[in-house]
Amino acid sequence: MGITRGKVTIQVRADQEDLAAALLEKYGDALTMKVGAFDYPMTTERILDHSSHRDTLRSEIALITQEQLNVALAGEFTVISGRGEHGALEFTNNGPNEVILDTNGGITARVVDPSNGDVVGGFVGAQSIPLYQYSIPSMATISVPVVVGTASFRRDLGYAVPPGNWAIDAIVTLHDLGERRLTPLPIVILERQE
Repeated sequence: MGITRGKVTIQVRADQEDLAAALLEKYGDALTMKVGAFDYPMTTERILDHSSHRDTLRSEIALITQEQLNVALAGEFTVISGRGEHGALEFTNNGPNEVILDTNGGITARVVDPSNGDVVGGFVGAQSIPLYQYSIPSMATISVPVVVGTASFRRDLGYAVPPGNWAIDAIVTLHDLGERRLTPLPIVILERQE
């Protein structure tokens, strides 16, 4: 990632604890490491407060209503714990007017706990941010790319969201309506095979 205060800063995927351990053992104090969203080794000194980050807001952002858009996964969706996966969301415009979806070329989903809607993980890393708009004509369905990352945002889960039945949501921008949150959609996170 770069050099800061005389140390090389390295960030690896949330499933790369072994690589982080090997690099730390070899280079020690010359490195500042992150595995997914957290410092490596994980400490309690610098707790990442995701409740203040826009990407983890839940109740403050209104849900998209089915009168506006119906959103569904384009097929069954699975992702390996600690990694990311690309897929697609299908947006169906149920209203009488065209809807414009403002994106950076796709949608970045967040992993949520299906029992309470709390954000527990997501994509960590750089993304390009050009404005790319998707036009959704009235009574039409379009497919929009989505990326789902499984880096944990909760220390009690470790570096990666563990395998199991989870859900995803996302904050999207509807051109004339502002930000809206997608209703959570079910996904399965699988265990990584060595």
